[in-house]
Amino acid sequence: MHISRIIILCFIFLILSICSCNRHQANSDNYTSSLKTAYQALWMTKGGLEYPPRQEILDICKQGKDPGCLKVYKHVQEGKETLLSKIASDPERTLAFTLDTICTQCEYGIDEVANEKKGLEIEGECLGAITSLYFFNKDHQDKVILDRFKNASPKVLTWVFATSRFEWFYNRPNPDRWIEFSNNIPDDIIKEMARPPGEMQREFIIEEFEKKIDDIEKFGVML
Repeated sequence: MHISRIIILCFIFLILSICSCNRHQANSDNYTSSLKTAYQALWMTKGGLEYPPRQEILDICKQGKDPGCLKVYKHVQEGKETLLSKIASDPERTLAFTLDTICTQCEYGIDEVANEKKGLEIEGECLGAITSLYFFNKDHQDKVILDRFKNASPKVLTWVFATSRFEWFYNRPNPDRWIEFSNNIPDDIIKEMARPPGEMQREFIIEEFEKKIDDIEKFGVML
């Protein structure tokens, strides 16, 4: 009887362990898919034709009850809320996943993405993840972002600095460290970042980080 009881208890423990692992996997999958969905939503601030470019246009959309504009705006707000909830529950993991997404999905060249079937999905995760950096503006988070970009490829840096006007440029706790970083990007990397070739200017990157958030008209995820 004693041996049988031990065997039964071991069997129950094994079943519970398997269930626990499955729950962990499900939670992990949900975490990943939720963030990817959030990135795709935030991407609409850059790729959504009906997304209001600034506060004035958003006010007009609301006054006129423009269904297209408001639908896209609402979709972005839902993505923002999802991201913020993940940051609130586990900021380090969320930042790490965001940077991983940038360094993988933004590894595609601009033309490569535009001509591939899954191009919009890849571009959405890439630009959405970059856009989400706006919400990681604590000093230690800023250092983590900078350290990761120091080892990023020219393709990734092109997406990060040369494809769009991103809100996170103006929301850094210490812009001077980004200005220093921009000044130290090797000339050959700057040339590889150029789009089209030869037109990338180091000064353009520096100018963006010199601007104050109070001097910037609200746009994108700021709305």
